[in-house]
Amino acid sequence: MMNTPQFGEDADVDSETHEQIGALTDNPDVGNKDSMCQSPEKREEEHHGIGKPSIPPPPAPVISKEDDGGLKRKADDNLSRRGKLRLKKKGDLIHMEADAHKIVQDKVFLDPKTLADVPPFYEANTRGISRKSTATPSWVWKFMHKFEVPQIVNGKTQTHICILCLDERGCKNWQGCALGTEKKKMTASQAQSHLEKVHREHTLVQRHMRPKITNYANFLTQKSEMLKQPMNETDLREELDSLGSMHVPVGCYYGAQTARSLQNFDIGIDIMPASIIRAFGVIKECCAKVNMQHGLLDSEICQLIVNASEEVIYGKLDSEFPVRIWQTGSGTHTNMNVNEVISNRAIEIAGGTKGSKSPVHPNDHVNKGQSSNDTFPSAMHIASVEDITHQLLPSIALLRDCLAEKAVEFRDIIKCGRTHLMDATPLTLEQEFSGYISQLDSNIVRIKDSLHGLYELALGGTAVGTGLNTPLDFDVQVAKAIAKYTGLPFVAGTNKFALISSCDAVVHTSGSLKTLAMSLMKIANDIRLLGSGPNCGIGELLLPSNEPGSSIMPGKVNPSQCEALTMVCCQVIGNDAAIAAGGMQGHLQLNTFRPMIIHNFLHSIRLLSDACKSFSIRCINGLKANREVIANYVERSLMLVTALSPHIGYDKAAEVAKKAHQENLTLRESVLSLGYLSEESFDKALGSQEALFNMTIPNIK
Repeated sequence: MMNTPQFGEDADVDSETHEQIGALTDNPDVGNKDSMCQSPEKREEEHHGIGKPSIPPPPAPVISKEDDGGLKRKADDNLSRRGKLRLKKKGDLIHMEADAHKIVQDKVFLDPKTLADVPPFYEANTRGISRKSTATPSWVWKFMHKFEVPQIVNGKTQTHICILCLDERGCKNWQGCALGTEKKKMTASQAQSHLEKVHREHTLVQRHMRPKITNYANFLTQKSEMLKQPMNETDLREELDSLGSMHVPVGCYYGAQTARSLQNFDIGIDIMPASIIRAFGVIKECCAKVNMQHGLLDSEICQLIVNASEEVIYGKLDSEFPVRIWQTGSGTHTNMNVNEVISNRAIEIAGGTKGSKSPVHPNDHVNKGQSSNDTFPSAMHIASVEDITHQLLPSIALLRDCLAEKAVEFRDIIKCGRTHLMDATPLTLEQEFSGYISQLDSNIVRIKDSLHGLYELALGGTAVGTGLNTPLDFDVQVAKAIAKYTGLPFVAGTNKFALISSCDAVVHTSGSLKTLAMSLMKIANDIRLLGSGPNCGIGELLLPSNEPGSSIMPGKVNPSQCEALTMVCCQVIGNDAAIAAGGMQGHLQLNTFRPMIIHNFLHSIRLLSDACKSFSIRCINGLKANREVIANYVERSLMLVTALSPHIGYDKAAEVAKKAHQENLTLRESVLSLGYLSEESFDKALGSQEALFNMTIPNIK
């Protein structure tokens, strides 16, 4: 149970002020940032993902019908007139500003008798606060909830009107702001129970775990379920790391270092992709087996690690990996997150107590012969190769095959070519699509070739590449074990120093993904241009109608699959820029931009895989040629005159085209009126379907 906060000196604030404060502070807008775990049942529903929607903000506090300015004036009139404090509204949050504080029992409390105005919130600098003396920094508290706690003062019970709040650093401090006293019956146990209820309610808004809130209704359902679970000291366990103790939710398998990372790196909602966690599971299992073969690990402990690692590999413990992308640049927090989860799950399997580090220790056993500096680069390579091999390449091949089927279907269609977006000589629609097919074939080759660098693993290099604390041939044996497990040709890196201090292989492969994105951009743009219309565009292709295209123009259908694919291409090119920038940051023996690099790289793989599949199924498969429009364009094309150049010369052919354009004549009419060819000669050169088809075949005699 949390101790009831001690509060500062009483202040003379009347009951009307209490009611006003309560109206302004019943706002669950800010969540406590140290509550890091849902129930095991809810955790099972969570899973990895990139770019998952964040938890929607709770509704704004219910206030009067007055506008913002009116609310602020009302608060100022009611409170500042007493010279005690001032409330301000900014957005949906109500803030209290003050520049005087009292340091009580290693915690910061507002001194209500010396409150005054300060500069705008979030500009506060509190690093210089002394924990042993009174300080007066600019500090801002966010109101969360009003509650009452009884105090014994001079033998009489008085009730403090207090505000539960969270400081801008995100610390877990149940701060009590002594705003006054009021005689009201409330026992200490009732106050404590109320405090815990508030704790449960307000920590639902921002949780340190994998968010999967698809809509606000689902969020409220989860909130309702979680409020049924009591929050007391039995829900927490104490774990130790080298810096001291940390409280960890009992239901979670992660430990002190993960909890510390969540506290120190509450940056964004981006978490490590599932494929990285899977890769770590493979690494931990294979390393345990090799360590056992060398007699460095007991067989029973090895089997416990293998069993727990299998659960990590197959995603059964996905919700136990909440560490953010934006952490230490080596990925140490993710490595320790995995070590702790495997250790505690193995302990649980063995019938032990989670957090005891016995019989399986996260460092001494799970991380044996390893360092974050060689495991994280190896996990990057394993995850990248698996995702490219099993997701991206099959998706590209699917799109390539769909385009090939359409090319065969369009084989007999002769169409007008276009260069500089202007009319050009004819080609077949099959030939046009063959260009797309060849682009994708080349991209497949480029991506496969780039994988050779990713097959090399840094495992066995440990901290800086020397292999300290590993047995002989550890790197080779682990790489073989990983290759056997994954069915992919992973090998021990030839130079661990390069693999640990740089990310060249990932940067190189990212370049091939950028090239693929550029090819897909061209293909998607061509198809939506050729499908533009239906009556006022090019209109040579008929795109499938998947959904209404406008909220105001009835009947409008847009090339939405093309638009989605081109947006993905832009994102991939942007990801590559971030990856390249991170790849340049290999200072001395370690690159410290790895989490950001792999986050963007796997994001690109996922986007390209999904977009190619969607474009194939929902666009290319339903694509049709508008034969009537295509034939009309060919008949009216002036660039067919190019076939006459060998017969009448370039200058005369240009004259024929110019006359036809200015006088709205056909090429036949123009050339006959100028007398450059007879009707029979024109028909032989250009007047038949066979003659047109011959124009599309190179080197024909």
